[in-house]
Amino acid sequence: MPKYSVIIPTYNDSARILRACKSVIKQKLEDWELIIVDDGSTDDTSKIVKPFLNDPRISYFKKLNAGVAAARNTGFELSSGEYIVFLDSDDEVKPNLLSDYDNLIKSKQNIGVVSCGLIMGNKKKLPRSNPAISKYKYSNLSGSFCIRAEVFHNCGSYDENLKQSENWEMMARAIEHCEKYNFEVVSVDTCNLLYHHQKAPAQTKIRDLFRAEATYYLAQKYADSGVLYYNKDEFLVSAAVNYTRAGKLEKAEEIFHQIVRGKPNMSNLLRLIIFKIPYLRRKKWVRNN
Repeated sequence: MPKYSVIIPTYNDSARILRACKSVIKQKLEDWELIIVDDGSTDDTSKIVKPFLNDPRISYFKKLNAGVAAARNTGFELSSGEYIVFLDSDDEVKPNLLSDYDNLIKSKQNIGVVSCGLIMGNKKKLPRSNPAISKYKYSNLSGSFCIRAEVFHNCGSYDENLKQSENWEMMARAIEHCEKYNFEVVSVDTCNLLYHHQKAPAQTKIRDLFRAEATYYLAQKYADSGVLYYNKDEFLVSAAVNYTRAGKLEKAEEIFHQIVRGKPNMSNLLRLIIFKIPYLRRKKWVRNN
């Protein structure tokens, strides 16, 4: 049984998955398995990954398309490692990712989550705390954290209703679980994830819609309680703004009115007025590209 299970979900990303897989194979620590979960790709992903399958530590599983959260959960179900690392197929990790995680895990008892920093473009982003969730510093992008399999399972795994913010939401629940059941949350400041952000306008528009749907869903999920209850009002604002950016104006207007009914303060009334005036709406929220 390997100590670490690395799970790469992928969908029509044959041009970049080679880079992600190679970055796992180059790990200094060799006690790992790699599980590639193909979420119904129609490109040549299976052909690209086939040579890797000569390594007995690497497996490939193709399933019907159901989204990245479902693909990650499937990978977890197929895994056997004590600790889980999720890595997106368009990103890569440095050779010392697993060894850095392992050094911390060996140095302490009962670690639930260990995080590292990441490089996004030319910027370094280190683990940090969110006081509303926890005092502990952690990262929540795939590849920047390693989670104990027991913790991942017991905190509820990924919410498959989410197409955006699924890492952030799952990690909030995982950190809450760690604090409740006395698992340690630790981090290193080494930036071992190379995050390749895609900025194509078409993809940005899709992200805006996914973010709108996700934050509206989270506003309902955490309307009354839960680790992200503190953010329930901001979820609604984010949903309204991102539906506006995605061009779904009828839905955006519905949510802006919902916000005002819930809290008829000056700030919320101003948002509704801005939305109602097309020039101000475009100036305030609509992206130029």
